[in-house]
Amino acid sequence: MGSAATKEHNNVCVPSLFHAIRNRKFKNARILIRNSKDVIINCVDFEGHTPLIEACRGNRHSKTESEREQFVNFLLQNGCDISKPDVYGWTAVMYAEEKQHYSIAAKLNRSESKTSCFKQRVDPPFDFIQNEEHVHVPGENHSVLDF
Repeated sequence: MGSAATKEHNNVCVPSLFHAIRNRKFKNARILIRNSKDVIINCVDFEGHTPLIEACRGNRHSKTESEREQFVNFLLQNGCDISKPDVYGWTAVMYAEEKQHYSIAAKLNRSESKTSCFKQRVDPPFDFIQNEEHVHVPGENHSVLDF
């Protein structure tokens, strides 16, 4: 799983940025974004992950969760694209919910002023509705052809 810069953001900082985020070095990632000559806040890796998506798809680590939240706040304050999906169609809020970064997911949902797409993807419960004229009564012999 490497990082690759797109043609739009052909910047040597991009692979370093994704490496820092994946390794929970959020302070380093913030410095890379601030010091970049190009605006790399919405750059993407080879899977279409933005820095925001990458921050949201990382596993929870109690030691770095507050740093992760601060980094997400930094990205939001600097105009990152919240709704941009990756190549799999997942957005940052979907990853945040899946990885149980609930405070980040709530913040992203408030920022977009809509409910999470992840919650809408859950299949509704299956309701079996039986045709009343074909109710099987135990003890009665029926052929498959009777129904």
